Parts: sequence; C-alpha cells; structure tokens
Amino acid sequence: MNDSSAVLSEMLTKLARSVEQRDATIIADIFHEDAEYHDLFYGAFRGHEDIFHMITDRFHRDGEDFKWIFRDPVGTEEIGYAWYDFSYASKLDGLEGCRTVLTGAALVRLHGGRILSYREFGNSGATLAKLGASDDLILKHVRRSADELALA
Repeated sequence: MNDSSAVLSEMLTKLARSVEQRDATIIADIFHEDAEYHDLFYGAFRGHEDIFHMITDRFHRDGEDFKWIFRDPVGTEEIGYAWYDFSYASKLDGLEGCRTVLTGAALVRLHGGRILSYREFGNSGATLAKLGASDDLILKHVRRSADELALA
C-alpha cells in the first residue's frame, strides 16, 4: 500500500468509527470545510455542519448498531477509491430491528490532505428490499436516484 492509500485508509476508518459510535466530532479533521458528502439514501450534504448532522441525526434517526468496513483502499494525493460493507439495524416504522447490508464503493476526492468530496455507489434498492421495505418506498428511492442521474 502506498503512502496515499494508507492515509486514505486511515481517514475512511475514522469516518466509519464516527458513524458506528455516533461521534461526528472527527468531521473537521478529515473533511475539507467545503466538502460534499453524497449519501446513497439521503443525498448531498455540504460543509462540516451539514455532514455532522447527517451522521448524528439522519443516520442514527433511522438506524442503529452500525458496522462499516472499508476494504482495498487505493489512492493518490487527489483521488481515492475503496469498497465497503455497511450494515445496520433499522429504526424505521414497521421495520424496527430488521438488519440489512449495503456493499458498495466510495469515490473520494482529496484537497489539502482532507476529503473534499465523498460519493457512494451501490445497489441501495436491493438493500431496502433486503430490509423488508415496502415496494412503494423502494420505488420512491429508485426514482429519486434516477432523477439524480438526470442531473449529472
């Protein structure tokens, strides 16, 4: 693993621990002040405060008992990629306690040694189906994802 990949691995591990422990205080250390985090389920969040609230409010409002493992990080000083497994138990109405997993990939753009952009890719529709979500919720999510593709 080159030095840049090792630095990326350390940042992603800190990100995963912050979500698992509902402690987003690390955000300012690993994210650039102008950072954007694009989450598969919740969309885009910009800046430290917005990303902080995504982790502490959104993630932990809808789920608990998070496990997040990044694998095979590779990167340069400007860009990096890693596979991940992200699992949690739902707190959504009617799905409480149901566990699901998302296997995906992250594209990370770096600036000044911190994350400038974090974007996820994965089959979130399948994750919702495994969770037991209604067909209406899955379709709503897939349509939102399709709308985002149209904007890209």
